[in-house]
Amino acid sequence: MKWEKTFEKIKAGIKKFDVKKMSVEDIARKADMHDWYISAYADLSDSVHTSPRDLENFIDKKDNGIAGLKNIPSDEDLDKIHLTAGDSLLRALKAINNIFKLEIDSSLETYAKQPASLYTKYNPIKGGKT
Repeated sequence: MKWEKTFEKIKAGIKKFDVKKMSVEDIARKADMHDWYISAYADLSDSVHTSPRDLENFIDKKDNGIAGLKNIPSDEDLDKIHLTAGDSLLRALKAINNIFKLEIDSSLETYAKQPASLYTKYNPIKGGKT
């Protein structure tokens, strides 16, 4: 079958180039982004890596009991999402600057310092508030 030949080619390539299995965390370390992995990536992947405890986010609690279920998105903790989005845009701009030699390094550095300090403030892993 055609897929078997393709599979064998892939296996041969893996062996030839000594490709090793890497986790997302391994890749983050190699990219010098481990701090981002344990903070932003962890926060943003909660909806994918769920557990029964995650259901607590959808319980409307009242007087130490359950009043009902929440069925609408929450607007709580958006500060972390906004900071992460801003940081992502700055990282993308830095990459674009490096690729296309736009020479906007100094402007980017000025802006990059602001979200970094705010993200540290709101990042519980680095001692900030949750």
